[in-house]
Amino acid sequence: MNVGAALLLTAGATPPPLPDEFIGVSTKNTGVAHTLPAGWEVGDIGIVIGVAPNGVTGTISAGWSQVGSTYDWPQASLTSYDSYVFARVLEAGDSGPTFTAAFGGSQLLVVRAGSTVSLKSWAASPSNSATTIEFAGFTKAGGSDLVIIMTIDRDPSTSGVAPEPFQKVGAGLSDFFGYLSFIAVSADYVETDTELTGFDGAAYGQIGAILEIT
Repeated sequence: MNVGAALLLTAGATPPPLPDEFIGVSTKNTGVAHTLPAGWEVGDIGIVIGVAPNGVTGTISAGWSQVGSTYDWPQASLTSYDSYVFARVLEAGDSGPTFTAAFGGSQLLVVRAGSTVSLKSWAASPSNSATTIEFAGFTKAGGSDLVIIMTIDRDPSTSGVAPEPFQKVGAGLSDFFGYLSFIAVSADYVETDTELTGFDGAAYGQIGAILEIT
């Protein structure tokens, strides 16, 4: 594995244009339906990351499939955060999904790339007050279209910084408990550890998943 220092976008730098594969994002409180972004088309992939605190089981609308395993993230301030990823290839007549879990939150990403979502790994901040999340590197599959990082931070004041070659494509805040989504995408990912920095170190820390689209 090639592990190197992350290169960060500097303040004031002009960010690169959004990748063509990116369609839109949405962040919602538990039990509130997401809105599919303008311009979505049949065949696009919808991906939802959701968190359910205190051991509550999270559920999602019919037709969405869980990707990989549930991640139980211990918290000093709460029993745990159970975290989920769900995906669906969008069809005609679809509406936005609803993730339900008491006191939870979720975010939706829609991309136009590939047809299969794989969960490569979960990661969490090393402590409740930490400001970073680090994901282990992995080797992309042949024909991989996109690598995506999706995170959720509770009660944040900052929303994170994406290291190259990832680009931040969205950050949205829900009202209940202030769950902040942070999404970064890359079509040029190579096998390396990836560190996200610039989170605020609030009392609840951060949780995230790194995904591959093929």
